[in-house]
Amino acid sequence: MKNKKRLLIYIAGAVIAAAIIVTVTLLVIRSASKKHNLGEIPPPGPEAPSESANAMPPGALTAEPTEALTDQPTALPSDEATPAPTEEPGLSEINEIVENTGMVAAQDRMSYGLASNGRLSYIGSNEGQAYCYDWENIVKIACGNNFTAGLVSDGTVLVSSSDKALCDSVSSWADAVDIAASDAVLYALTKDGHVLSSDGSTSLICGVKLFAAGRDFIVCYREGNEPDFIAVGNCPDISALSGAVPVSIACGDDFVCVLTEEGEFITTKEENAFSGITDISAIFAGRGYSAVITSEGRLYTDCGMLEPSADIENLYGTDSAKMICFSNCHALVLSTNGKVRAYGDNTYFQCKTDSWRLTPFRTDDGFILGLTVVELNEYGETVKTGDSYTLPDGREGTAVIIGDIDMDGAIDENDLSLLDRYLSGKVQLSAAQKKAANAHRDSNDPSSIDYADRVRLSYHINGFSEIDQYAKSFAYSSRVAYYQNINQDAVGYIKLANTNIDGPLMYGDNFYYHTHNYAKTPTSRGSMYLYYGRPTKNIVITGHNLRVAGIMLNNLHLIQDKYAKDYDVFANRIWTINLFGETHLWEVFAMYEEKPDKPEDSSLYYNCNYAHTMDAMTDEEIEEWIRYQQERTELGYQLPVTAEDSFVTILTCSDTHAESERGGRIYFFLRRVDGH
Repeated sequence: MKNKKRLLIYIAGAVIAAAIIVTVTLLVIRSASKKHNLGEIPPPGPEAPSESANAMPPGALTAEPTEALTDQPTALPSDEATPAPTEEPGLSEINEIVENTGMVAAQDRMSYGLASNGRLSYIGSNEGQAYCYDWENIVKIACGNNFTAGLVSDGTVLVSSSDKALCDSVSSWADAVDIAASDAVLYALTKDGHVLSSDGSTSLICGVKLFAAGRDFIVCYREGNEPDFIAVGNCPDISALSGAVPVSIACGDDFVCVLTEEGEFITTKEENAFSGITDISAIFAGRGYSAVITSEGRLYTDCGMLEPSADIENLYGTDSAKMICFSNCHALVLSTNGKVRAYGDNTYFQCKTDSWRLTPFRTDDGFILGLTVVELNEYGETVKTGDSYTLPDGREGTAVIIGDIDMDGAIDENDLSLLDRYLSGKVQLSAAQKKAANAHRDSNDPSSIDYADRVRLSYHINGFSEIDQYAKSFAYSSRVAYYQNINQDAVGYIKLANTNIDGPLMYGDNFYYHTHNYAKTPTSRGSMYLYYGRPTKNIVITGHNLRVAGIMLNNLHLIQDKYAKDYDVFANRIWTINLFGETHLWEVFAMYEEKPDKPEDSSLYYNCNYAHTMDAMTDEEIEEWIRYQQERTELGYQLPVTAEDSFVTILTCSDTHAESERGGRIYFFLRRVDGH
């Protein structure tokens, strides 16, 4: 009996000792974690593994973050009741996904605009970071030095980058509500307050409500019983932020600024350039610059690329601003009307944003444009042409979905049939319906409704290209409209600087336009025309080389002999071409003249992907096609072209008739460098 009592005493003592050890350990951990309220967090622990029929051409021959330590104490073993611990930060859904109201972003050689319909506009020199032409439902974008990321409305994240490891690291991310980027790292804030990072550096951070990234650091704000700021990376001293309750955070290369609940602007810079400005509603920062916008839309910034401010010395700015972003060499301002103003260096056309429109707007005649085909009103109903609509700023008007002519909220064959009846004089359209029928914005006559609008509508219905709901006018729109009203076989327009190449691009079955002009009149001169009557990954354009007259595509040889030597300058190698309703910028990445000894040695079929188009090729086959062209190029530069690019190939016959008979051709290969 005594032995049993001793055994029970020993067991009880061991249990009490173990409880004391556990309690003391937890208190030490709690104390250690509190030392990091301002400054760097401890090095992260290891992350969990990631889850991982045809006529022949004429003349042819992440990982999940590990669970973070918390500040919540464990109850001591006692007979007395202890207060229930508060919920651990990061375990409940404390954050909502950011709202897309349009935004801009900048890299040194690229500009991006996110429209309210979730699609991106972009322009500049693509080195792998701008393959975002097919992204949809994006609510926010963020840019590093060599990558661009898009937060999708479902909480996933898309990345374009030549850095495969970075892309792979974020492929499994989910439940993201916001994103930010330093030069080399992508971050995402999740619904439950965790911070994901492409390099795994933030795995211990939880309970976060706001964050922002600088050049090589990230700053997070955590709410709770003891709200605080946490920094990871090479962060500047943020002690000046202690005690502030921010509504937004913005970071430059080496500074942090916040806007508090009271409307106060606080910065870690030595001097606060905006100390005398009141009624601040938004703050922005990037590189070495910062900016504020007042509730009236007045922008003030310390960036000298903008015009000097009229009312505050040593500051710069503009009116009617909604957002600003900075690269090292240019700045983009999103205006309240949805247009984008650009300032600074334009070497890579990164300031050619004048055609962009990113948010819905009210026209002078009272119509609301820029709405999506599946736009919902305040009652959750699909918006249709003719509906009343109120913009976020309170302005009211009549909604117009361009292409929705029959006012049912969809764009389909019924709209095309109604437009045909209108063009033949059989029916009349209301003012809203006419606005919806004006699918092709002819810059010479922007209110006209004609066969060019019919062609544009048919392109949309057939999936060739999307109707632009923001009603922008593109280069060559009036010229395309002119030729399409003569012949609906006109599918585009081309005009090349320093040459006489200037005219419509046609398409007809069985190479019809090899022997006919744009009016379908038989002629030995033919037309400039496309191999394929629909958009393909490689759109092939050809036409005669009329050596004596020096017309049609003869001047491709002039470019080869005189101008291609200057193509090492970005602006000189950019061609503007309209195809299937859209005008884009195309960059020449290879050019050469092939003069085979016999027809069977010609690479014509291969270069033009005839007869099955590039769409039938695998990525590996496309990469090999790219290498084939770049190995033969006569140009003195190489570009980082990939299978993700979209291409145009333009060719004509060689210098002499004999060379052409043996398969001789001159080829120009281009890739697209903009999107909208």
